[in-house]
Amino acid sequence: MPFLPQVDRSAKARVNNVEMAGKKGYYRPVPGSKNLRTRKEEKQDLFLKIETDLEKAAPPGPMFEIGNETLGGALIKGDMVTLPIEIMDQLLKKMEPIEQAVYLQLFRLSYGFQKNFCRVGKKELADRTGLSLVRLNASLEGLVRKKMAKPVHRSVRGTLWRVYHPSELGEKVAYKVEEGRRVKLALTEPKGAKSMTMPERALESPLNVEKFQGISADKAETPIKKIAEKFFELKEKKPEPDELDDAQSVITALLEDGFSRKQVLFAVAWFCDQFPKEKDLSRIPYYIARALEEFKE
Repeated sequence: MPFLPQVDRSAKARVNNVEMAGKKGYYRPVPGSKNLRTRKEEKQDLFLKIETDLEKAAPPGPMFEIGNETLGGALIKGDMVTLPIEIMDQLLKKMEPIEQAVYLQLFRLSYGFQKNFCRVGKKELADRTGLSLVRLNASLEGLVRKKMAKPVHRSVRGTLWRVYHPSELGEKVAYKVEEGRRVKLALTEPKGAKSMTMPERALESPLNVEKFQGISADKAETPIKKIAEKFFELKEKKPEPDELDDAQSVITALLEDGFSRKQVLFAVAWFCDQFPKEKDLSRIPYYIARALEEFKE
């Protein structure tokens, strides 16, 4: 039988783990955690004493110095946003991680200012959450479907979002809500506003239209990417991949709202002409109705 060299499988596994750890999405160890040993708690354990003493003490409890660290009672005082524990314990687990980030910002901008709504543009929300417009749109869609937020008005200053708290969503809560006196208002059109029939929501996904237009007898539609590229062409700028993705996301949302590709393409050119300093399309949804007052088929 020929000699077979022995393979150090543990060493090979370590190499594979190092290679995999460098790949996006693979598990990465928490710095410092490998130095900690999991062990059974003993009554004389100093950390157990700290936790027990803090539970018994009136806030703020004692502050213990142990090694080069301090552990103990602390009260933060200053401008605060009161967050019901039911949001942390019940509501967030019903959301995707990116939805959590957006909901918390909407909550801060609404109830943090003692009102159940806020007006904010997508650009500001994207900056606050660190999400691209693509992921932000997905988050907002999820929150609306779960009835946790609802867009009720749009202007050049942004979208007005009604934000719902846990008790409004049927959650069992311990907090109480104090509301202001109710005033009934009738919706009216602003004076001088031109009447415009809003489009019906598209029945088919704009992306599906593109996917199957090669086998369809219908006239081919202008690709979403081409409309996005037109914006940057008018801006005389070569877009980064993320910028192109964000532009396509905005355009897709407009198409899903029922605007035609010809209308969106016209609005993009109009937007570039009217607002030459705008660097992206994030604000075009607030102006498209105005742009289409000049649109002719």
